[in-house]
Amino acid sequence: MKKPVIYITVIVVLLTANLYLFLNPRKGINNAASNRYFDGVEKESLSRISFTNNDQVVSMVKSENGWLLDDSLRVDREFFNTLLIILDKVETLGKISTWAGDTLGEIELVTSKEVVKLQYAVNPTKTKAFFIDGSGVSEVSVPGYRDNVIGIFELHPDQWRDRLILDAGWRTIQRIKVDYQNAQDIVIQFDNTFFLVNGQPPRDSSALVDYLNQFQYFQANEIISKGRFPRFDSLMATQPTAQLTIDEINNEDRLSMKIFPPLSGQNYHLVTTGNRMMVIDSKRVNNLLPELSDFFSD
Repeated sequence: MKKPVIYITVIVVLLTANLYLFLNPRKGINNAASNRYFDGVEKESLSRISFTNNDQVVSMVKSENGWLLDDSLRVDREFFNTLLIILDKVETLGKISTWAGDTLGEIELVTSKEVVKLQYAVNPTKTKAFFIDGSGVSEVSVPGYRDNVIGIFELHPDQWRDRLILDAGWRTIQRIKVDYQNAQDIVIQFDNTFFLVNGQPPRDSSALVDYLNQFQYFQANEIISKGRFPRFDSLMATQPTAQLTIDEINNEDRLSMKIFPPLSGQNYHLVTTGNRMMVIDSKRVNNLLPELSDFFSD
């Protein structure tokens, strides 16, 4: 089984690249006369983006509510922004006459005026990337982006799913119950002006506010689908270590998060909300599971 840490590392690299490309545009390039591969494509009118990698298909469609994966799942905003930046900045370094090697997959961009199709490939050492279309073979790269540009097209479909679990804080959370399997449960309840912890005012109110504020734009490290990691499928059928139930004024539905113990040798926990499976790193999971002493220290 491939470890989730591999995929989480890819996430960090891509988001770092996103920030780098925003803050470090290539100097001395005249956009009107640049070698940008998709310069003639009206990216503002994109309505569908899809790419394949072996037997994996990623298809994202623009809707009234934003971009959707497979017509129903919200697309991760940060990943999608990285993709748009790469499509905008990817440049042709040069042309070669033919391509004799294997291709890795296909890319399709649909705008209001055209459908752009091409294949992509890498050299044997995976140090160079190539786009192949009707006009020939182009070596491509993104200025300032040290990783192979093809990497973003090789992500698993799960990695394009929105990772946001909850966006709340001490001003909007009404109640949290931490139901432990082998420890005393904790109930944090808003009471007119502030919160009670198991019915008592906390001694350390700042620690309580810090605990609640960790749910501001709280994301999973990665969403995973059933069948992708069989060991996680088996783990989901066992008793969780704890269950968090969160009531928040901006959401009609109560959020319930089941947290399972980490598998041997892994620093990530399986967490489920309903039928949705995800992994969250151990450090953040530990922060989600307080002890009463955290709020009643002198």
